[in-house]
Amino acid sequence: MSAVIYAEKIYKSFGDHKIFEDYTFAVEEGEFVLIKGQSGCGKSTLLSMIGLLVSLDSGSIHIGNHVNVRPYTEKSRKILAEEIGWLFQNYALVDDKSVRANLSMVLNGLSKKEMDQRIEETLVKVGLFKAADQKISSLSGGEQQRVALARLLLKPSKIILADEPTGNLDPENKKAVMRLLKELQKKKKTIVAVSHDENLDDFADRIIHL
Repeated sequence: MSAVIYAEKIYKSFGDHKIFEDYTFAVEEGEFVLIKGQSGCGKSTLLSMIGLLVSLDSGSIHIGNHVNVRPYTEKSRKILAEEIGWLFQNYALVDDKSVRANLSMVLNGLSKKEMDQRIEETLVKVGLFKAADQKISSLSGGEQQRVALARLLLKPSKIILADEPTGNLDPENKKAVMRLLKELQKKKKTIVAVSHDENLDDFADRIIHL
């Protein structure tokens, strides 16, 4: 295997608060890596630097064939659309649109028939087939997280970044989310997750403690 994510001697601070100093780590292709640590240690900041949402002060981050891509540029938007999938704690769905409409946003170049078929097949996998035409705002938090996971199943991204993917979910929905993350890994996707949930420990190939 080869590293699909490689951070070398990175530095990051917010004002006088130093988060990372000369920090290096790598994630191999197809790995499920869990990042853990005390609150304020920089877990979400590290994930955001990998995911092109926060810039680093110095050092380098390699993501596939890309090095030190600046956040919020045309290039970073293209990489986020095609190579990186985010699973946000707040789901990042469009509340006033249906489940189907949210999922169709990541499917380009397909006929309506092909699009509907792929969406329906994916909703069966996440247990939300009957909710296809419901508005996101009518769904529970667990159901919204499963819609967000369905979106990742439909996207071509090879890297999945998950920020507290089981946060605030009941035990049943936690299990569903963990099962779907493992299904994404079986599709040869690389997963990096930040979580306090000890239930995720057994699902990860490796745990990074900050």
